[in-house]
Order: sequence, then C-alpha cells, then structure tokens
Amino acid sequence: MKTDYSTYYSNLNDKFIINDTLCTNMNDTRLVSSNMDETIVKDVVWRENYIESSNMNNAQFRFSTLNDVTFFRVNLEQTTFVKSVLNNRTTFSATALFKTIWQNCTLEDVFIMDSTMQRVKIDKCMFKNCVFKDFEAVYATITNTVFYNCRFEVTNLQGLTGFAQSKLSNCLFISCDFSGFPLRTAITDHCVFTNSMGNVTDDVQASASFGLAGFTQEYSQGSKKLTNSSSALELIRRWN
Repeated sequence: MKTDYSTYYSNLNDKFIINDTLCTNMNDTRLVSSNMDETIVKDVVWRENYIESSNMNNAQFRFSTLNDVTFFRVNLEQTTFVKSVLNNRTTFSATALFKTIWQNCTLEDVFIMDSTMQRVKIDKCMFKNCVFKDFEAVYATITNTVFYNCRFEVTNLQGLTGFAQSKLSNCLFISCDFSGFPLRTAITDHCVFTNSMGNVTDDVQASASFGLAGFTQEYSQGSKKLTNSSSALELIRRWN
C-alpha cells in the first residue's frame, strides 16, 4: 500500500461534501473512517484511491471505472455495481459485500480477499485474471457470467466456505484454478469448465454441466457424474 496520497479525508459524514468528493473523478485519494451510505457514483473514473474502515452501504456505482482502487474493511452491503469497469489491481480486502448486486460489469485484475459475499447476485459480468481468496459467497446467485483465467482459493483458516450453497447458472469458466474445494455444495446448472484445474468435491450438485470431471478429485468418492453435457456446450458455441 502506498502512503503518500495527494489528498486525505477522515471522518467524512456531510452528504454535500461526500457528493462533491465521490461523485466526480477522484484520483490519488485516501479516505478513512467515513460514512458514505447511499452515495450514487455515476459516470466517473476513480484512480489509485484507498478507502478504509468506512461505510458505503446501499451505494451505487453506475457506468463508472475503478482503476487501482482498494477497499479495506469497508461495508458495502446491498451496494449495486451496474455497467462499470473495475481493473488494474482493484482490491476488496476484509470487506463486507453482503447482498451486493453486480450487473453487466467487467472486472480485470481484481482481488477479493478475506471478504464476505453472502447472497451476492452477479449477472452478465466478465471476470478476467481475478483472484478470489478466502471468501464466503454462501447462497450467492451467479448467472450468464464468464470467468477467464481466474483463481478461486479457500484455505479454511478462517472458516470461509467459497461458493457453498450458491447457484451458478449459464456460466463459463475458462483456464481457471480451484484450490481448497471452493465449489463444495454449490449447484452448477448449464455451466462449462474448460481448460480448468484444481479441487472439485463430489458435493457439487452438477446439472447439465460440462468439464468438472477433468479436475482432480482429492478426498472424494470418485469422478463427478455429469448429465446433459451437450446442452451445456451451447455456452462454448455462443462464446466463440
């Protein structure tokens, strides 16, 4: 983390000041211990910012770009991301993403670590070169989304369980790596896993999915049985 930000804010609470600060292009700024609930960030670019120990619950990011932005110990519960781009090592660390909504977003080189994502909803998004490490996305709903060259890792050091009890529908995983069984008890429906590797448990409830049997099956009871794989291949046809 850099320490020499050109602008520094602490304990920001005034709505007018917050709107003037956040709802414009914001660069090289550190913001600490502030309350930014229900803020609407629209049509702006944030670059090289660090937000720490703050609240941004029920906020909205729309048609915006977050470039090298770090959220550390930030509450983003029920916040919405729509048609936005997050890239260049944008990071969510020790962050609450409970019930966040992600729609038509592109995420590239994004890191989500030690964070909670319960009941998150993701639809029509593209994740590229992203890392999910020690995350808890229980009961998440992920639809019509592509993950390319992403890593999903659960170390179990903090009891986090990855995509447990989540439902993934019409998703495409290309050249992804799974470590620590992050799909344990997940439901995959019409999903395709191609050129991917790692740990998959028989506790995955796979329906009309393709490619899971190519993973290593450590500590499991055998190869994962798949059904109706030909229907899932339609995802590959559409992707190409």
